[in-house]
Amino acid sequence: MLRAASCNIFVTGAAGFLGSHFVLEWLRTGSGQVFALVRDKDSMTGASRLVAALEAAQRANGIAAPLPTEFLTPMEGDVTRPLAGLAPEGVEQLRAAGVEVFWHFASDLRYEDRNYEATRRVNVEGSLHALALAAAIGVKRFVYVSTAFVCGRQAGVIEETLAPPDQEFSNGYEASKAEAERLLVAECERLGMPLTILRPSIVIGPRATQSAYGSETGLFSLVYAVRWIRSSQSGQTANLRVPARAEAEINFIPVDCVVSDMLALARSGFGDRRIYHLTSSSSVSVAQCWQAISDAVGMHNVCFMPPDSFEPSPAERRVARRIGFFLSYIDIDRRFHRSLSPAWTLNPADFAGYVHNCIQRIEGSSERIESGA
Repeated sequence: MLRAASCNIFVTGAAGFLGSHFVLEWLRTGSGQVFALVRDKDSMTGASRLVAALEAAQRANGIAAPLPTEFLTPMEGDVTRPLAGLAPEGVEQLRAAGVEVFWHFASDLRYEDRNYEATRRVNVEGSLHALALAAAIGVKRFVYVSTAFVCGRQAGVIEETLAPPDQEFSNGYEASKAEAERLLVAECERLGMPLTILRPSIVIGPRATQSAYGSETGLFSLVYAVRWIRSSQSGQTANLRVPARAEAEINFIPVDCVVSDMLALARSGFGDRRIYHLTSSSSVSVAQCWQAISDAVGMHNVCFMPPDSFEPSPAERRVARRIGFFLSYIDIDRRFHRSLSPAWTLNPADFAGYVHNCIQRIEGSSERIESGA
């Protein structure tokens, strides 16, 4: 078990998928006190949501030990409000505790145009509110958890640099995260606040268990959508064409690998770079990805077409609407430069294991799960 440098930290988004795995491992390594910003949602208090998320992370990792909560302090708040909604006494509590590093995970994953203003309110304005709180409590570093896909529609090798402001994006989520990066860089320079930007790719379950629990986005959402398409196309034998490049690579990264990278950076003092890609060094091609999913759901009537020359049929338009979010990630061939070591790998057999566990979860659940970001 990797021990991070011991210090007290503040975390937003701790009840989310990646945030909960990070907080769990920080607590398990005895790395210091965690103050976690949480908010009430769906008739649950923020504190109860946080505990439920941490317990889900334990199950996903196959951890049976009691949840180590003695160094965990939930704090009610909301990043869409100034100072993340904390009252003056809460700010003073954090100053007195000597919080050293502020980890900003909180994010709105919605990508649709109709949700853009709400997404931007969390991802851009919320990030600036979080930074203002970090400055108010006197932390030594602000860590922003972004996404590797701030690269937008760029192809080829993606470097660990700021994305140009005039580039084309696939959706509003990407655009909001890229805007937040640029604004945080400028504001941190003004404040004299050290900044680290971390960019995970598509985060999936822990490598050790290949679990599908804890997240309803990313790979799980894609498998769910393809399974729905298969059931809706019962009896159809004609090929369904999908606009994609079979050779294009999709970068998935297990959540425990992401957390390991984060802890290693914290232990090393965050290195000498501002931006790090938290990505796999080997990717799964679109063809390999689709083969694993189609084998799992029994859908073998799909073929890929060059995106530039694709004219969909009515049935293919319905399929495209169902997996519309993912189409923008399978028509561009890109690779992410990674300066960190070790190099995490994900081979097709591992990927097939993740898909199998997604199917097991779907078939064992009566819940209605929406596909999406």
